[in-house]
Order: sequence, then structure tokens, then C-alpha cells
Amino acid sequence: MSRAFLKTLLTVLLLLHITDAQAIAPVSPAKPSPKDSVQMTKYIYPGAAKCWSEEFSYDGIPFLAAGVLIRSEKKEWQNVRNSVAGDFNTEYDDFVQYSPIGITALLKLCGVKTRSNWWRFITSTGMSAATTAAIAHSLKYSVREMRPDGTENTSFPSGHTSMAFMAATVMHKELGARSPWYSIGAYTIATATGFTRLLNNRHWISDIVFGAGVGITSVNLGYFITDLIFKERGIDARYTGFDKRTDLTENPSFASIGMEIGAATPFKAPQFDSAQQLELKFKPGLATAITAEGAYFFNSYIGIGAQARATVASLEATFSGGNTLQANGLTYKLQSIDPTSFGTIDTNIGPYASLPINRRLRIECKAMAGYRLVGKYDFSGTYTLDANSKAALIKERLENKISQQEYKEQSARFTHNTFLKAATAHSMNMSIGAGITFIPLKNSVARAYVDYTYSAPNISYTLNSDESTDVHTPMHNFNFGLSICTTF
Repeated sequence: MSRAFLKTLLTVLLLLHITDAQAIAPVSPAKPSPKDSVQMTKYIYPGAAKCWSEEFSYDGIPFLAAGVLIRSEKKEWQNVRNSVAGDFNTEYDDFVQYSPIGITALLKLCGVKTRSNWWRFITSTGMSAATTAAIAHSLKYSVREMRPDGTENTSFPSGHTSMAFMAATVMHKELGARSPWYSIGAYTIATATGFTRLLNNRHWISDIVFGAGVGITSVNLGYFITDLIFKERGIDARYTGFDKRTDLTENPSFASIGMEIGAATPFKAPQFDSAQQLELKFKPGLATAITAEGAYFFNSYIGIGAQARATVASLEATFSGGNTLQANGLTYKLQSIDPTSFGTIDTNIGPYASLPINRRLRIECKAMAGYRLVGKYDFSGTYTLDANSKAALIKERLENKISQQEYKEQSARFTHNTFLKAATAHSMNMSIGAGITFIPLKNSVARAYVDYTYSAPNISYTLNSDESTDVHTPMHNFNFGLSICTTF
């Protein structure tokens, strides 16, 4: 399957190269001046400081920061993975991670002009791969994080994801200035590799996000070192300085990936016929989300786009009244409910509108509709003996009808791990949003945005593995996000 995929992608990229070459072909018979010709073909090394400011990208830094910040929520993300893809298993990520570099090399063999000649390309790639491996493996054997499947303690960061984003960034460096579609294709492969590692239960979400930052940053360091070595030798001036094409007054089509925090209003909790005295209330906590988004604009103002978002939030259950369980002729009363977490996966599509403010800033809005998957989740409940049962148990112990060990076992509190279970649910959703696209640094484009999403899934709950009920559950979610962006 991976070979067929690579062949298809290579064909598409070659077609893009042909289209791109036609697009940049001169449309005027006017002959360029000798000065213009030299400027188009001759690269003059500007020095280390200028090279850093012109070519180095800080796009990996947000991934590094986010990977550290969401480590505290890794188990919540893993619960969502277990609820929606518990049996997922594939090995294609072992091979696809390097494919952007292979595709770039094949395109060079086919005559596609890239940023670097062969010697410079090999050196840059080698420097980048070595830096990625050094950072990833030094962290693996110093942090010693256990993998979620419990096999070994080399989880943080994800080496596969680091290498995949390293390979994607090499392709972006070599071909991204020709057409952003090369970059989009490469980073799509890298993102798919990272999520496959998560779905295979080999890594936590924090390993994936941090690994992406390692790969991106390592390439920028590798290419900077190579630039210091080669200077102006073996580089094509036409494909350097990505900032030359970043002008937000032009067509605002984009692709982005970002991190978000979110909040949700309290949603409806179930009520059970046999436990009328138990009044449950649910309160969602702070949410974190990862969103991939893109839009194609027909002109500078109107377009259509799509979005995929995975969200995880803590969920607290409070109650008044009580719920009881019978065991060994004794009555146990619900004392507390432990918090849990739940996750949603949203996919949406709809129209976008955008308005340029200046070269470095645009504002946008959107209205979307789509599908929501709510993952299953469980609440654990802690039970203790009620007053009457405890008095009866004490009496039996005083009369030596039960042993001290039996008294301890029967009087101890216990936890019912599936006190309340929620099944996987589905629904349609509607979303509106607004944001800004801006250029924070010379070689970076970013988006800051806020989204509101409404859905109303019908969630099935089971109490104490016995009684079930369905609840129509309106959900109101607000997400505030920041993403890195590729314009095209």
C-alpha cells in the first residue's frame, strides 16, 4: 500500500512541477537585462547573521513548547485514543517517515530544480538527520519515559515523528519556494506518521508534538550549518528567502496546524429510574485541542475550507442524595465520584471570508458544519458502609461471628471502576469562528482564532453495570487557538 501511495504522490508532485514551471514562464518577450539575469541565477552569501534572519524559521519552537505543556494531560489523550481506536495497528509509519526526502531526491533525478545541488542537498540532509537523531535519542535515554503500551522506557520524544518532520522540512526547504503544495504534501505525510504512532499505542501525544518540533528545528540548524560551510556554492538563488512570497494582501489560501485551549458549558447528566435520589451534575474543565485546518480562496475575500479537531477535556461529576450497592448482605453508600476525561473528534467544512488589512495582517471569519464523535468515558465511584450496616457489622465482630480480617475487608471503602459508563456517541455539529492571520517573523506565518461549536449527541449511560438510559446532550464549546501556517 505504501508503494502505491508514494508512486501516486510522486506523480502529483511532478504534475505540480510542470504546472509551476508553466506558471513562472515569462509572458513577455522582453529580454531581461544582464543584471537581472545575474540576480536570478547568482546567490551571494550574505554572512551568518543575514543568513540566519533570511532562512532560519522558528516554526518548530511552538511544537517544543506545546509538547512540554501537554505532558500533564497525556493520559487523558490516551483515554480518547483507547476509546476510538483501541485495536488500531499498522506498520506503514516505519517506512513513510522518510518518504519526503526520497521524493525530493527522485524529483531532482527527474530534473526538478531545487534549492541545493546534490552535494549541498546531501550535506544539509545529513546534518539535519544527525541533529534530529542526536536530540531525540539523548532525550529518550535521559527522560526515560515509559511507552503507553508498557514495552520500554524510551517514549519521549517520538523518534519516528522527529524523523518524519525532519524529512518534511527538508522537502519544504528544497521545494517550498517553488510551490507551497510541496510543503503541504510533505507535512501531511509527517502529521499522518505522528498520529499513527499515537494510534499504534507506541507514544503519548506529548511525544508526538515535541518530536515534530525537534524535526523542524533540527533542519533549520542543519541548513544553517551547511550554509556556513558551502556559502554561495551549489545553491539556486531563485529558491531561497521564502519571505519574498509572503504577502497577506494576496490570495489568502492556507494550510495550518495549531494547538488550542478550550472551555465548554456544563452539559446534561443522566438520571436513572432506580436512583431518583441521585442527582448528577457534570462540569467540563479546561480542554486542550490539536487542529488541522485549510482553506482555498477563489479570490482575496471568499473561499471554502475544512477543519479537523481532536479535543480532550477533564469532566467532573457532582451529586446530591445517594446511591447504594448491596454486597454480602450489607449496604454500601456512594461517597464520592472521581473525575474523568472525555474527548471529541470534529470534522467540518464551510465557507470562509477574509479581508486584508496590510501586507502582514488579515482578518477572517467562517461558518462550518460537520460531524462530531464523542469518545466513551467511565466514572469511578467510591462506596462506604452506611450507618445501619456498619452498626450490624460491629455487632457481629463483638459477638465473634466474624474474624478481624473479615471485619476489615467488609468495612473498608471500595472503588467501583465502572460506576457510570458513557458509550461512544455521534452527532452533527455547527461551528462559527473568527481570527487573524499575521506574520510575526520574517519566515513565519501564524493564525490566532476563536471558534464556537454546537452539537447535541445522544449519549447512552449505564449505572453500576445495570441500568441504562439515553440523554440528549447539547454541547457548547469555545476554542482559542494559535497555529503555524503555510500560505499558497
